[in-house]
Amino acid sequence: MMFFDENLHLDNRKKKAVSHLCNTAWRAQTDIVD
Repeated sequence: MMFFDENLHLDNRKKKAVSHLCNTAWRAQTDIVD
């Protein structure tokens, strides 16, 4: 069970990192457009 929890935690961290990267890229694009 601990192993599963750890995997889930890692997955959440990956998702947060990916969404953060997407937000940063989106902001950079809108900055260029402006």
